[in-house]
Amino acid sequence: MSIFTDKLTESEPKSESRLQLLYSVNHMLRQVEADGLDIHIILPRILKLSVRELGAFSGSIFVIDERLHVEHAWHITENQEETIRTGFTEQAMAQGLARWVVENQHAATIHNTLEDARWLSNPSSPSSREAWSALSVPLITRARVVGVITITTPGQNQFDQADLDMLEAIASQAAITIASARLYSDSQRRLRVTSLLFEASQVINSSLDIDRVMASLLGKMNELLNVESLSIALVDNRTNELVFQVSAGDGGDDLVGLRLPADRGISGWVMSHGEPQLVNDPSADSRFNSAGDARTGVKTRAIICAPIKSQAVVLGTLQAINPASGHFTEDDLALLVNLANLAASAFANANQFAATQAAEARYLSLFEDNIDPILLTTTTGKIIEVNRKA
Repeated sequence: MSIFTDKLTESEPKSESRLQLLYSVNHMLRQVEADGLDIHIILPRILKLSVRELGAFSGSIFVIDERLHVEHAWHITENQEETIRTGFTEQAMAQGLARWVVENQHAATIHNTLEDARWLSNPSSPSSREAWSALSVPLITRARVVGVITITTPGQNQFDQADLDMLEAIASQAAITIASARLYSDSQRRLRVTSLLFEASQVINSSLDIDRVMASLLGKMNELLNVESLSIALVDNRTNELVFQVSAGDGGDDLVGLRLPADRGISGWVMSHGEPQLVNDPSADSRFNSAGDARTGVKTRAIICAPIKSQAVVLGTLQAINPASGHFTEDDLALLVNLANLAASAFANANQFAATQAAEARYLSLFEDNIDPILLTTTTGKIIEVNRKA
């Protein structure tokens, strides 16, 4: 038997194993589509399978957004899923191999991690002290990188071109799943937003208790935004200040009653200019005022704020801080603006009701206290009401 035939025979089991790997990955993806596109289930499974079948020791998957922030991260070591420190994932995306792969939209092979400047070692990992090999591949869909998959193993020159080709094939399928999952998630979120706005409008139309309406709005809003704190502040026209009336979340009770002048803070700016704002790094924004943080003990790391307006008059502001994801999106701000518009309707209804009651009270006072007798009749002469003098 020739040497070529011997090598071909030796490679056949490996080829069959990798074909089986691709089949398994494809089957997983089809199954997750049927079950609801939960990437929290499927991506760790794909990572675990890739690490095992490609003979790696460990691996990771980062899913990133448009601003290259890590939305989700998984790490597998010897088939055991581990938690990655958030700080390290952000650091890796800022200056590590993952950043290089994303920026270049190209796979990378590292034959010796100690000699490659792109490799950023986790201080607790053996790869920070020993030579390891690594493969890193971008997850690309519609010409946009949505994530990175990386596998590593001890020793130099442990991965070849066939390993890279296989990881790229897996990454291609995983990227499609991430895109589909995002589309599904977006459609579900839009449905929840529509439902929330409908429920909020029902509360507004069924109650004139403004405190109850405000509390209900905050509760429903947090079902979607998932933030640390939300609040509504109303304008005190006598002092030109914002007065925080109701708050939900951490430090909420302490925030109620806080007064901010119109020229202070992001909320004050929104009040003065009547325009919504999204600020994901308040510490770098000259408008930011820390009075609320000092009062509640909650540090503002990100904030969205929308004006509550009625007929072009700003009645107050609606604000949310510190989303669980770490940063706000334009979709979050759009939702906040919609809820601020609903809040404006609630205040307008309450103010109209109060004005009507006041007018009725004035009418009754004039009617009853008049020194002359007064009779109210229908057009046919039927008496329907008289004052005391009559």
